[in-house]
Amino acid sequence: MTTDWTITRKVHQPSQHEYSNVHILSQIQELSAQDSVKQCIDKAITLLTTNIEDDSLYFLLEWNKDLLQLRIVVTDEEKQNDGKEVVLYNIKPDNNTENLSENICYWARDYLTTNDDFNKFSLVAVFHNSQRDKTQLL
Repeated sequence: MTTDWTITRKVHQPSQHEYSNVHILSQIQELSAQDSVKQCIDKAITLLTTNIEDDSLYFLLEWNKDLLQLRIVVTDEEKQNDGKEVVLYNIKPDNNTENLSENICYWARDYLTTNDDFNKFSLVAVFHNSQRDKTQLL
């Protein structure tokens, strides 16, 4: 399974950081949506040492069903101050997107509960598909 990451530097709001590095999954070889989500989670985990601040609490997976985009950030208790490294994955519109929100939540929960690298950190994994104040525990 071959993937590549494109890194762009963008203004990051809301955040205490003026800029953030956005890591975008670019597929060289076609992966399943589930494998792509796992790759994004793995990438986000490798960035935790850079992303965690004193007030970091959540490992937040955000699903935007309109953009077909998964965004993973580390954020604080109020979900206002994100870490400076962001992971993005844009699902191609030709993929089957029915029940994708529920599937992403399930895949993330299943993967994170047994991920030793993630479990080294004291973060709460949460997911939302609408608004940050309506997250669900993974």
